[in-house]
Amino acid sequence: MAEHIPSGEHISVRTVGAHTNITNSVTSFNLTFEYQYKDSWLLANVVLERRNGKVLVQGIHVTPRSTSLEAENAFTFDGKSALHYAVLVLAVGIPLFVVYALIACVRTQIPKRKWLWLLFVAVGMVQFRFNWTTGAWGVHPFSVALLGAGFAKAGPVAPYIFTLAFPLGAFVFLMKRRSFAQPADA
Repeated sequence: MAEHIPSGEHISVRTVGAHTNITNSVTSFNLTFEYQYKDSWLLANVVLERRNGKVLVQGIHVTPRSTSLEAENAFTFDGKSALHYAVLVLAVGIPLFVVYALIACVRTQIPKRKWLWLLFVAVGMVQFRFNWTTGAWGVHPFSVALLGAGFAKAGPVAPYIFTLAFPLGAFVFLMKRRSFAQPADA
């Protein structure tokens, strides 16, 4: 492990992860620090456990890096694939489409349970999550997303995660919209 630590003094140190877990009477601390050196970076992870009033070191891990996590996970278009651009277009387009359908729903005379239609239109179903940094993606079939899209970042050095969901309610409403305006045949 010592071989991975660069020689010389570090320029800066930053906490990039801090997690606490309490189970019964045992508290675990998982701390991750990012060290900047002249020509490199280093991630150091320490796992501590407090049990019966004593703190024990459970593990220490060191990972050399060529760049900072913040730079690696920055929102940039350098080296991005067509999938990255498609996700970005959908992350903007889906909410605009859902808002359009919501406005149409508000303006449409619906005989009963309009609030259910508004709720159905407002959410997208079956989430697709996309990591902007790595391009990794996953599907979450039993999830919904308000306005059909969004993004999150777990912290200042974490990657952006885009969430897209199929706007089923918006599509169904816009297809049925004309039937609400027409009187039923007697």
